[in-house]
Amino acid sequence: MAGETGETLQSAAAALFARDAELGAADRVLADVVASAYRAAAESISRIESIRGEIEAAASERSVDHPAAGRELSRFLIAGQREIAAIVADAQKSAQSKTVVLQQLMQRYQ
Repeated sequence: MAGETGETLQSAAAALFARDAELGAADRVLADVVASAYRAAAESISRIESIRGEIEAAASERSVDHPAAGRELSRFLIAGQREIAAIVADAQKSAQSKTVVLQQLMQRYQ
């Protein structure tokens, strides 16, 4: 009987150790995903802020007193809008891929 109890305790300890290792690995993946998401968001915000600065500078520096200048400013603004749209699309793709990883991690924590 004492041998069975010892074996049971060893088996339980081994199971706990394995679960602890599994959760530790999941924690590392979670930390990596969160850090990566933060970096991606910060980079996207920085890029958009840079475009905002360029647009504000262009709006204050450029004179649109003739049609050619107006068209030039319009092209500049459209290019800025496209760049912002691309940044947002990239951020959405990144968020979707991270969501998949987080959903998989949820299973590891159950």
